[in-house]
Amino acid sequence: MTRSKNPRMAMISGMVRDLTGPAHDCVLIRADLCDGCGDCVTACERAVAGNEGEPDSGGARIRIVNRQDAFLPVLCHNCEEAPCVAACMTGCRRRGCSGFIETDYARCMGCGMCIMVCPFGAIAPVGDDHKARKCDGCTGMDTPACVIACRPGALVKGQVLLFSEHVRRRSAAGIASATGEPASGAKGRARG
Repeated sequence: MTRSKNPRMAMISGMVRDLTGPAHDCVLIRADLCDGCGDCVTACERAVAGNEGEPDSGGARIRIVNRQDAFLPVLCHNCEEAPCVAACMTGCRRRGCSGFIETDYARCMGCGMCIMVCPFGAIAPVGDDHKARKCDGCTGMDTPACVIACRPGALVKGQVLLFSEHVRRRSAAGIASATGEPASGAKGRARG
């Protein structure tokens, strides 16, 4: 297969490859289980401390926000169509071979474009040069440090579609239990 010299066609080919390739793992959040303990934040700080190329002030790439007495971990959602990658003028953001959106901090110029376009508020400026720091899923580890440290199980590593199916099945089983009805369709589709 010859490569197209047309940049637009090359971009479209890359997008098709991304969308039809293997599903990517990410850190998924079960907000109903988060107790706001902050163990994930501490684990993240330890995991990124001294990373080569990390912005000077380092710090955690995850934070916990308290909204109306409910805690919510805020970290990169590893979007399939990542706006931070599209907005990055220097190309320092890209999807790595791990499937996570990674940052080359040596190339980041601190413009803040990725911060503005992140729909989850998961990117923050760091240090005097305002380099934009975000979670990279601890790509050097089998399981991200925040997931390992999360005792309540609010953070899990997995694929969005599988996680969503698991949540739907759990919800259906809970409804069936509450109503006394059998959980029809829990194992598969009804034939008919």
